[in-house]
Amino acid sequence: NTILTQMAQVIDLLHENNIAHFDLIYPNILVHKDTYQIKITDFDLIKIITKEHIEYKLVDIYCFVEIVYRLITKLNYVEKENRQDSQ
Repeated sequence: NTILTQMAQVIDLLHENNIAHFDLIYPNILVHKDTYQIKITDFDLIKIITKEHIEYKLVDIYCFVEIVYRLITKLNYVEKENRQDSQ
């Protein structure tokens, strides 16, 4: 599976179990250099998805789309953060 496919599967699994990660960013996605298997880390901000808070899923989906966009456009979070720090 590709990295993005794996990410989508993990997000789907979390959501099926009523869990929203709430912090899907590059530093929280580890990729094995040989197998390209991913691990998602940093579950400090997880939210339980209830009927009243179904929008929690949207946060993870938005973050996933942002990661896809950054991969496609080859932007990097670290570069962006470094530019902001130097200003």
